[in-house]
Amino acid sequence: MLERIIALLFCFILGLASLGVAGWLGVSGDVIASVDGLFITLVALLTAAICFGYVGMQVQAALSPPSNAKKRR
Repeated sequence: MLERIIALLFCFILGLASLGVAGWLGVSGDVIASVDGLFITLVALLTAAICFGYVGMQVQAALSPPSNAKKRR
């Protein structure tokens, strides 16, 4: 249980950091200044999407009611 919480916090923090990097590159103008800035921005946004997707799937799995694999007749 503790490992799952640590993984969720790590992914959430990594997602926020990735959004921060993309935002910083957008504010500083490096996105349109070079191809490298555009590539780094796209990688940061993809990393944020993957991390927040993982967090969202884990939260959805935790909130959904458990399904009974064996149904008795």
